[in-house]
Amino acid sequence: MYKSALEHDALARIWLAAGLRHMLRAPAFWLGMIAISLAASVIAFGVLPGDVETSRSFQRLEWSWLVGLMEFGDLVGGKVWLFTLFGAMATCLLLFRRWKESSVLWLAAAFYVFSPVLKQAIGRPRPNLEGIEVLVNPVGYSFPSGHAMGSGLIIGGAIVVAFLVFRGNRLIQALAAGAGFGVLLIIGSSRVYLGAHWASDVIAGYALAAMFLLIALSVARWRFGRSETMTAEPELLNG
Repeated sequence: MYKSALEHDALARIWLAAGLRHMLRAPAFWLGMIAISLAASVIAFGVLPGDVETSRSFQRLEWSWLVGLMEFGDLVGGKVWLFTLFGAMATCLLLFRRWKESSVLWLAAAFYVFSPVLKQAIGRPRPNLEGIEVLVNPVGYSFPSGHAMGSGLIIGGAIVVAFLVFRGNRLIQALAAGAGFGVLLIIGSSRVYLGAHWASDVIAGYALAAMFLLIALSVARWRFGRSETMTAEPELLNG
């Protein structure tokens, strides 16, 4: 009886060690730690020194085309455009019976519910310091950026779907990744330039979106297994 208890305890320790090693190797874990660290810093210190200097330096840029580009980022990162993109992609995937890819997209979109919850829980005010111009009329709290998290989930989800649907087609994958990440860069930059968010809000929003996308991929793999349409997943998870 005593020997059996020792064997059970040793087995439990082996499983725990294996679980910890797997968790520490998972990109989603470290993305979550980035978001948690930023949230803790915001709660403890409020406005972070790097945030203030980033906003002021960015708003000093006086390129004539920059305001229009930032306004474009503000538009496409909004709920109306993102939900339109999501609806179009979800409809196409269902029509072509791409259940696995559709599940990734739906799960990613569902995780967006955490954005308003986190905003209320952390309660960080919007930028309002002297020397920072607010060019839009943002509503609600600041952390994390809803534009960054929402676009990271939907546009990031579109990139993931493109890799899964067009597996083996490097050209389409490269075009999807280039266009998607380019738009995400514009959206994130617009939040700081227009005075709607601090840079840490944007970083946290994208970190959370990437974490939830990886979780969505893992759930899809668990639910549907490693069929042909999911062979691109290891490339996404490890790349």
